[in-house]
Amino acid sequence: MTNIPNEPNTVPELLRVRAKESPDSVAFSYEDNGGWRTITWGDFYRRTRVLAAALKAKGLAPGEHVGMLAPTGLGWELFHHAILTAGGVVVGLEPHDVPDRLQWIADHAEIRMLVVQDEKLLAKLSAQQVRAYRAVVLLAGARPQTADGDNLILWSELEVTTEPPRVLPDVDPNASATLIYTSGTTGQPKGILYRHDQVALAVRAITRAYPSIQVGARFVCWLPLSNLFQRIMNLAAMKVGGTVYLVSNPLDVMKTLPEAR
Repeated sequence: MTNIPNEPNTVPELLRVRAKESPDSVAFSYEDNGGWRTITWGDFYRRTRVLAAALKAKGLAPGEHVGMLAPTGLGWELFHHAILTAGGVVVGLEPHDVPDRLQWIADHAEIRMLVVQDEKLLAKLSAQQVRAYRAVVLLAGARPQTADGDNLILWSELEVTTEPPRVLPDVDPNASATLIYTSGTTGQPKGILYRHDQVALAVRAITRAYPSIQVGARFVCWLPLSNLFQRIMNLAAMKVGGTVYLVSNPLDVMKTLPEAR
């Protein structure tokens, strides 16, 4: 695929450009303790780079696959971008899927690290799988008392500094960005690998097709982020400088619309 000069051709570059152009604009609005909180593009970019450096320090190598097993939320977005910034490949795992299928996808995708919401969702994978991962990051809750390994890490343990590294290696536009699995309704799920330049092309196509969506536009994100469509829409919001409202429970989407206006 031919890359377009002067246009971001990787997801980390899309984020870098947005943070440079509007660092103080609200990137995401997310639910927290019954209310809504916000994070700016500048702060989101900074935290993404801190987490990317922490994941690399835990052994994440370029091209390695990292599973994401969590509901829609700020944690999903931060680690999604951190993994890509570190050169990893995001594998979205649907939290509501049955354990057998999740375990099959995790094995087939050759996941090396896992980011999971909590101990309850972690239990959907086998103990043998969990022990084999280089690192398992828990977004919520405490460290499980029953854990029999030293690979479990709390989100807070990866953000022990607020200062991002000065330099992180650039990501190749031809490098893999995400591995998406089909529903598996006609047999075992099928994996589809997308490169950074393909994702960037989709984002450009959407934003050019809808020029009325401009800086300050508000988006509501309520589909699971294991879904590529929702991720692409969030990236389109980033491209134009919009704000994304993250709805963890899809049943609450109608209640969120008046809030997002």
